[in-house]
Formats: sequence, C-alpha cells, structure tokens
Amino acid sequence: MKKIDIINDEYLTPEQFQNKYGISIGVQTKMRMRKNRDKFCDFLKIGRAILYKQSDVDEWLTKQKVSNE
Repeated sequence: MKKIDIINDEYLTPEQFQNKYGISIGVQTKMRMRKNRDKFCDFLKIGRAILYKQSDVDEWLTKQKVSNE
C-alpha cells in the first residue's frame, strides 16, 4: 500500500498517530473495527487510506480522562 504523507496539522495518518501518541497501528486497527468504533475517535477512509482529524483525536483524548474520585 502506498504511504500518504500529510504535511498539515489538520489530519494524521495512522503512522503519525502512532508516533505522536504511542498507540500502535495494530491497536488502532482493532479499535476501528465495528464493535469498537464507539470507543475510538472518528476517522476518514478514502480508498484504503485512513486519516484522523486532529480535532476528533483531541476530543477522543479528552473523553479518556479518568478521575481520581
């Protein structure tokens, strides 16, 4: 599969997502599966390419916050 390099800050490829947040591509793939979609951030699929919108990732990360209470 041909690699896509995104140069702007609005979208992330799975590789960029992995490098920035440490979540492996394999885990991302599992989280994108139908049964887990409600537990992971939204994504775009263009052909075979997967892209994450940075604002969707930020929103998903905010929802992952765990309180000490």
